[in-house]
Amino acid sequence: MEKILFVVLVLASWTGCFSSKKAEQATTAKKSEQYRVAFYNVENLFDTADDPKKEDNDFLPNGKLNWTVDKYQQKLTNLSKVINALGDEDLPEVIGMCEVENAKVLNDLLQKSKLQNYGIIHQDSPDERGIDVALVYDQTEVKVINYEYIDIGLGNDRTREILHAQVEIDKEDIHLFFNHWPSRYSDKTGEKRQKAAKALRTKIDALFAKDKDANVVIMGDFNDEPTDASVAKVLKAQANYQSPQADQLYNLSYEWMKNGDGTHFYDKWNALDQVIVSGSVLDRKGMVCSANQAQIFKQDWMLFQDNRRNVKRPSRFISGEGKVYGGYSDHCPIYLDFSIN
Repeated sequence: MEKILFVVLVLASWTGCFSSKKAEQATTAKKSEQYRVAFYNVENLFDTADDPKKEDNDFLPNGKLNWTVDKYQQKLTNLSKVINALGDEDLPEVIGMCEVENAKVLNDLLQKSKLQNYGIIHQDSPDERGIDVALVYDQTEVKVINYEYIDIGLGNDRTREILHAQVEIDKEDIHLFFNHWPSRYSDKTGEKRQKAAKALRTKIDALFAKDKDANVVIMGDFNDEPTDASVAKVLKAQANYQSPQADQLYNLSYEWMKNGDGTHFYDKWNALDQVIVSGSVLDRKGMVCSANQAQIFKQDWMLFQDNRRNVKRPSRFISGEGKVYGGYSDHCPIYLDFSIN
C-alpha cells in the first residue's frame, strides 16, 4: 500500500512543563531529557462527508446519528481539550490515536488543539467502517526514520492494521507500535485478537533478532486485558518486570488491572488500553523509564456519574442511539514518560 505522510507546519513553539525543556539557566547543569508518548482511542472521529468506500452512513447529517457539522465541530473541540491537557503545559512528543476516519479529521483536530505544528502519519485501513490507527508527532523533537502498517492476517475479514513507526528522539532509536485489535463484539472467542498478537510478536521477534537491545514501546486498545491469552501468552507481555531482560516484553499496565483501575468501563473498569515495553527500556541507560511512569490520564471532568452502578466512568460524546452526551470518548488516554540519558 502506498504510504502517506502528511506534515502540518506552523510558526509556533511551546514552552515545556518539564524542566529539561525550559531554557536552561547558566548556573544549572543540564538534566536528562524527559519525553512523553501517549495513546488515545478518540471514539468514532468521523467527518460529515459520505465516503462510498466506507460504512460511514450513520455519521452523515441524514444518518442514524444525525451527524451534523455542529456536532462534528463540538466533538473536535472536546477531544482537543483532552489532548491539550495530556501534557499539562507541555504536549506529548508523540500521540497515537485510533478510531479516526481519515487524514482530514486528524488535520481538523490538530487545528483545534495546540498541535498545529505536529506531523501526521496516517494510512487508510481496510477496516469496513474505515476507522484507522494513526499518530501525530512533534517535528521539533521527533525524527521519523521509517514506518509501516502491519496486516494482522485475517484475509477477507477486513480490520485495521498495526502501525509501526521507527523514530529518533534525542539521537535514540525507538520502535513505536500502535494497535487497535478486533473488538469483543466482533470477536467473541478472541481468535482474531490472538492473530493480531501473533502478527505483532512476529515483528518483535524479527527486531530482537537484529538487535536484542532495541527500544520497543507498544501501546493501543487491545480489547483484551493484560492477563488475557492474546496479550499474556501470544504476545508474551510479562507482568513481572522486577528483573527485566533486554529482549523480553513487559506489560506496565498490569498494576492498573490488579488495582481495579482501567481505561474503559463495562460493568467494571477494564485495562483495554495498555503500555508494553521491552526490557531494554527498563534496565539500562539510553531510553529509560520505570514501571510507574506508565499512567492513565483520567480527570474528573472527563467522567460522568453513573448512578445505576454508583461509579464515575468515561463520558462519551454520543451513544449508538444518537443521544448526544457532549463528552469526549468511552476510553481514557494513556501515556508513558521516559528520559534519555
